[in-house]
Amino acid sequence: MGAMIVDVLPAAVGVATSPVLLIAVVLVLLSERARPASIAFAAGSVGTIATITGAAAVLGGAADPDASSPMFMYWVKLLGGAVLVVFGIRRWRGRHESTEQPAWMASLAHTTPAKALLAGIVVTAANPKHLVFFVAAGVGIGAAGLGAARESLGVAVFVLLAGSSMLLLVFGCLIAPAWAAPRLVAVRTWLEHHTAALIAVILIVLGVILVGQGLGGLVSR
Repeated sequence: MGAMIVDVLPAAVGVATSPVLLIAVVLVLLSERARPASIAFAAGSVGTIATITGAAAVLGGAADPDASSPMFMYWVKLLGGAVLVVFGIRRWRGRHESTEQPAWMASLAHTTPAKALLAGIVVTAANPKHLVFFVAAGVGIGAAGLGAARESLGVAVFVLLAGSSMLLLVFGCLIAPAWAAPRLVAVRTWLEHHTAALIAVILIVLGVILVGQGLGGLVSR
């Protein structure tokens, strides 16, 4: 179980440090109805992570039920890591391009709880980099052959780790809104100016880790 958690940790870190998710939740926390909207956004995002990762875990277990030979898991990590590296390099090369805020981000300043729930789902699921992380983690959990109970626990741990930064922001602002407000503005400003470079570095580093894990597993078979 511990080895499995360590194995999916890079994917969890990739989601937890996603600038797109962090900017979105910060904008919701600075919106007119911050308390209900931020809770709805977090619920939509966390629910999406759990659903996709859980489905990938089921597919991973079905595709490779022999835990002693999780070849499918290693191929997913290898290919997924390669995709992340390519995305990262492309993002780094275009980091100085226009950073004008997308319209959907601007709309979060006036969002309702219902729209925030939908935004949490869409922002989490519509990003192909997120999907790579969810699938890689889910397949790794499913292919580990730990049994249904431990696989469910593994998915739950991944979800908590992946959503940790977002959940900490939401709960922190709910507990101490006056203290958090000016700091949220500073975080938003920093992320808006460094998003492209930050995404590039995160994708390349985590992509290389996943490629290494995939290659290491395939070579050792």
